[in-house]
Amino acid sequence: MDMKDFGIKLNGNNTESNFGNINLNEANQYLREQDPLAIIQWVINMADNPILTTGFMDVTMGIPQIDSDEHQIFTEQVKLEPFQRALDEHNPDVWFTNLRRDQTEFRKNLDILHVNPKGILKVSPFFYYSEFEMDMYLQRFDLPNEKKYFDPTKVLATRECGIHL
Repeated sequence: MDMKDFGIKLNGNNTESNFGNINLNEANQYLREQDPLAIIQWVINMADNPILTTGFMDVTMGIPQIDSDEHQIFTEQVKLEPFQRALDEHNPDVWFTNLRRDQTEFRKNLDILHVNPKGILKVSPFFYYSEFEMDMYLQRFDLPNEKKYFDPTKVLATRECGIHL
């Protein structure tokens, strides 16, 4: 049994979703016999525009090596495209961020206020705070420390993910 058995036409010119005419009962019956990787491959092969979360990709496929073409694709899919879509939808005029001068070489060329290529005013109130000053501020107001967050699109603390470029 394969995709044709569920009435699915895979045609690149198809404007309708490949999943619109699927018989879910038959598809589920078939997929119950498959392992998770086969299910993932079956669905991705049919999809025109799949959304894969970072967590899903990490657990099922791992995070691509930072110097590979796959990592750039990964970064685009899990961070840059969703973020761009949110900016397009909400159309903000101001973006508050926590960029700090000492975080990366790129950020040394910015300042507290700067305008991104889309014309959004980006505000970094803590731009000139040192690591120590930032830690003291977080402690004073009992705030979580983002250093505990691992960004799989950056991998290295000194690397830009692409959102601020």
